[in-house]
Amino acid sequence: MRSELQARLQAMEVKLKQSTGQVGSLEGQLGESRRALVDEKARGEAEKQKLIEDLSERVRLVTRREAGMGTAMAKVMKAEEAMEACLTCMACMGLLKEPATCTPCGHTFCASCLKAESGGGGAYMLAVCPECDGAAGKVVTVSTLGTLTSKFEFQRQQLAELQVGAKAAAAVGKLSAGLNASRPTAQAS
Repeated sequence: MRSELQARLQAMEVKLKQSTGQVGSLEGQLGESRRALVDEKARGEAEKQKLIEDLSERVRLVTRREAGMGTAMAKVMKAEEAMEACLTCMACMGLLKEPATCTPCGHTFCASCLKAESGGGGAYMLAVCPECDGAAGKVVTVSTLGTLTSKFEFQRQQLAELQVGAKAAAAVGKLSAGLNASRPTAQAS
């Protein structure tokens, strides 16, 4: 019986050594897993930081581009205002409709604002210039100026739409800049 107990004891010692080896192996695997997890977390934090930096750079570039567009838009608007003054009827203060020019002074009004009458038995019209208030002169219809006025009106509408879009883009830019400023910076663990 004693030898049987000794054999059992030896078998248990072998199993204990195997279990101890397995525990050591499992501890080693656990340590490797922990190191891999720490490494993966560090890589993730580095990637996150790079993405934040890339996004910040893009926001900076877009903000600079928007500022340049704003400057260009302001110049175009000033040019539009100057052109509008040239295409405005001084009688009704609106854009010229069917422009008619008085001669010899060259002042131009809407055909409906200029009180023109048939003159001299010919096919031409005569009118007194409302601005000069001088002698009646021949009225000349300027179709090219009418075309130019129509194109200007279209351009003005398009610029108004661009301004609305630019204001909306600026508001979004300010909002995203505010969000980026309020975000805490990432720190590696």
